[in-house]
Amino acid sequence: MAKLISGAYYLDVDPWQVVLDSSKIEKALPIGVVLTIAATGTEMDPFSVITNLETKEKLSFASDLVLPVFSFMNPKYTFTVPEKHTVAGVCDIMSHTMENYFSLGDGCYFQNKLSEGLLKTCIKYGPILKKDPKNYEARANIMWASTWAINGLLDSGKSTSWSVHPMEHELSAFFDITHGTGLAILTPRWLEHCLDEERQETIGNFARNVFDVKEEDDLKAAKEGIKKLYEFFENLGVPMSLRQVGIEEDKLKEMADLAVEHAGGKIKGFKTLYGEDVYQIYKASF
Repeated sequence: MAKLISGAYYLDVDPWQVVLDSSKIEKALPIGVVLTIAATGTEMDPFSVITNLETKEKLSFASDLVLPVFSFMNPKYTFTVPEKHTVAGVCDIMSHTMENYFSLGDGCYFQNKLSEGLLKTCIKYGPILKKDPKNYEARANIMWASTWAINGLLDSGKSTSWSVHPMEHELSAFFDITHGTGLAILTPRWLEHCLDEERQETIGNFARNVFDVKEEDDLKAAKEGIKKLYEFFENLGVPMSLRQVGIEEDKLKEMADLAVEHAGGKIKGFKTLYGEDVYQIYKASF
């Protein structure tokens, strides 16, 4: 919300119009951040996500003019974050990283290796924080992972759009669910939907390099990696079905159609998704 206020301050328009068209921002109030939760990466990125409760829309906007001019990051300020939101934060960080990681033919070996390191950091320290929320080393590493997952480093040289975030935004626009929880529920099902001959090598390498899967066959490795990702989220205590978090089945089709509508008719990610694809992913997640 601070970024929207910053960007809309000098404009004589309804702030929601800025969300719909951030090119309206020509000048903004400077923003400083004192980070109190590790999740969104907003402390070092130009993005913001706003929910309009009246229209049931949850949309993102971006402008370099609302990039924070400074951020204070003290891991001790996250010691009191409740377990549910600590876990959801870890899931959000992992999702940001995976949205950047899963792409085809871009030759971004360096960026992908950084992504794998970030994911392994979350896998190492997420369970530690669940047991010991005041563990400084764990809080510090998760906080730093949050920043680097979405500050522009991992997607440098890549053009692939994100897939899971626009699908989740519809869920939390319609229902009061935690964003990171929704991402964790959807991501393994999205990967299963994406898994085909063209993408099995990429997902198989993810399985080997992030979850230490030993299988040499790409398809088998990919399936095992997706299973391990699901189990990791489950072991963190994430409810792994949409039903468990109060999503209503009769809303799935409407939300699927809106997800692709808000993306311009299709979600151009790791694998292009149309309304029926999103609906099938929602159903598999239900």
